[in-house]
Amino acid sequence: GTSSLSIPWLLSSSANWSFYTILALRCYFTRTSFPLHILAACNIFGSIVSYVAEKNQRLTFLMNSTLRSRTKMLSALVKTAESDLERKSAEVAISERVLNEVFPPSIVTFAKTRRGTFAAEVDFASVLFADVVNFSSIAKVLPATELVSLLNQIFSVADELIEKHGLTKIKCIGDCIFVAGGVPTSSPRHLQSMSMFSLELLRRVSNFKSPTGSPIMMRVGLHAGPCAAGLIGRKRNSYDLWGGTVVTAARMESSGVAGKIQVTPLVYELLKDQFLFEHRGTIAIKGLGMTSTYFLVGARSLRGRLESSLHSSMRTVNSAPDLCALVEAGKEPMKESLRVQLWRVPKADNSNSNPNLSPNAPTATPGEPRSPAPPRRASASAFQTRRKSLPQVMPNPAAGPLVALQPAPKPQPLKHKSLSFCRSVDASETKPLRQGAGYKAGKADAALGPARAPVRDVAVDVTSESLYVWQLPESGRFNLVLAMFQHIGLCSYFGMSCERLKGLVSMVASNYSPNPFHSFDHAVDVTHALFSFLVRLPAGLLDPSEVLSLLLSALVHDVGHDGHTNAFHVASRSVLVATYGEASVQENYHVCLGRSIIEASDLLNPLSHDDLTRFWELNKAAILATDIARHDDILADFKAAFGTTPFKGSQLPKSKRTLLAAVLLKCADVSNVARGLDNNKRWGLKLQAEFFQQGDHERELGLNVSPGMERIVDEQLRSVALLKSQVFFINRFAAPLYRAVADVFPSLRSFADNVEYNLSRWDSLLSHTHAPSC
Repeated sequence: GTSSLSIPWLLSSSANWSFYTILALRCYFTRTSFPLHILAACNIFGSIVSYVAEKNQRLTFLMNSTLRSRTKMLSALVKTAESDLERKSAEVAISERVLNEVFPPSIVTFAKTRRGTFAAEVDFASVLFADVVNFSSIAKVLPATELVSLLNQIFSVADELIEKHGLTKIKCIGDCIFVAGGVPTSSPRHLQSMSMFSLELLRRVSNFKSPTGSPIMMRVGLHAGPCAAGLIGRKRNSYDLWGGTVVTAARMESSGVAGKIQVTPLVYELLKDQFLFEHRGTIAIKGLGMTSTYFLVGARSLRGRLESSLHSSMRTVNSAPDLCALVEAGKEPMKESLRVQLWRVPKADNSNSNPNLSPNAPTATPGEPRSPAPPRRASASAFQTRRKSLPQVMPNPAAGPLVALQPAPKPQPLKHKSLSFCRSVDASETKPLRQGAGYKAGKADAALGPARAPVRDVAVDVTSESLYVWQLPESGRFNLVLAMFQHIGLCSYFGMSCERLKGLVSMVASNYSPNPFHSFDHAVDVTHALFSFLVRLPAGLLDPSEVLSLLLSALVHDVGHDGHTNAFHVASRSVLVATYGEASVQENYHVCLGRSIIEASDLLNPLSHDDLTRFWELNKAAILATDIARHDDILADFKAAFGTTPFKGSQLPKSKRTLLAAVLLKCADVSNVARGLDNNKRWGLKLQAEFFQQGDHERELGLNVSPGMERIVDEQLRSVALLKSQVFFINRFAAPLYRAVADVFPSLRSFADNVEYNLSRWDSLLSHTHAPSC
């Protein structure tokens, strides 16, 4: 009975019923009595197991419920965070927009970091001031709302044009707007963009009407030059410009005329080939004294710009053969401009025969041209054929008015293999610079002409130190520059356009004044002297970008020179002093003007960023070194860096290469005393004539005449003065400089020997003052 009563109790337990069911059934069928204490223990064990199971279920339920509630809470937090992030992103975007509207992007980047003081020295920037004419009268009539609305419309137009031309608005000062170009990032055509901006600004603003019904007019002043730029202030920071350029531009505006754009002579010289100007005359300007100013009238037409910048500037080279007429092999017939003709040579004082003149040159009847060769198709060796057909004789000044020519022999390879300016590049480089024999000119160099410079119908050895610029016709001087670039192979190396190079040389020539000494002839002479130094230097001293920079620096080192010394500009307080300061006045001007011309030619577009940076760095250092006031410092630095023993290495660090480049251009600048005595005498007479012109000008202005510039009427006394000046200059400047360079680079010893020889000759002539004819 006990066993039967225990069966439903066991079955009702929530324990593991299957186990207990089997146990109870076994007891029932076997009629075995099951102990009550065991059943009680099983019951207790089952209760415990049931409690644990129910507890686990409850815990699971509670955990799931908590998890669901926490998930809902986290979802709400995520949505709140996302909305906050979107709101903050919108606020950041608004802040970025406001910052970019107030400051240039590069300044915004710096302002976010605030790592020290932001300051930059800008080599060349264009600065413009423009204000509303009679604004005080307008402000008295208009209510505040209408006045602010009018100014907002005017300055909104200015903002639109500033963005269009890629300029930078510095700030607004009342009714005046201050705009700059070339800052904070450089732009090659910022001055042209500024000029177009000013013209459009006057036109657009004239559409607004004053309370009286008359058009609103603005007064604009424009100048260009170096300045300082920086970000100042702890709160409400301001990006601003300072320096003489800014002051001069402000003076141009304050002394200007309503509805006119007044510019300085510097801006006129830079833009006269692209824009139309009206000479206002000489006016008194506060802080600048009597200054010549111009009005910018408008832009030239495309045809006018081309004629002004190229054809007009090439009026001295129109008779030269077209060097770009060398055609690609097998594509075009040879041009008739490649035919050999006669060259009329003027009489010269030098009676010494030229060693380069061929003794077998046949005579020719004056004015009788040679019979032209029939046109023919260019073969694969058209370039070499053209080189073979060029005569290779120098004009003999003693041979009379006509010099006959003969066909040239096959060009010989360079004697010097030191012309290896290649950088450390991959051996598979396909654009090597010229390195002696085996060099093949690329297409860009071939377009410039043969390696021997064609001087109309005469070819000369461009590496000869006895080549004098004054012996060449005007067209030959232009071609000589092109031939030097072709000889080295710079155009092929950098992939530069020969047409752009020709245009650059033309623009440079047009920006040189016809001074007796500081003229385009002097620039070509200095460039050739520098070229002669480079081909004699040891291999690998300079990089290709440095060679290119040096040659172009020599070409523009005196561009824009007005025939006066730095001391004259300081004494007369000229506009150049107001712009560049009293230190190296003209040299700083040459740097800025030369850079503007080179950038406008787009010749350097193929250069990489690193090559371009190095180009401008070397360009500035080399041109500034030509200031004679810095002679002692540069010579001392050179001796300290290189010593007095011959250089035996193959490479130089960057700082020494910069110093070497500066010294080489400095030597080239005074190279007239390092070649023949007749060459020295000619350039000395030119410099003396220029000094006399400055003395006359100083007397007209009421200034003290500078030493050595008082005009001497007596011919004998003038000759003695020339002797004394040459002896002093060589002893004081040229001889120490050339000796120091020759000690380090013996390959340039011949130039130093020429200096010593010329000095001895001048000394000898000076000791016989009864023979003033030199």
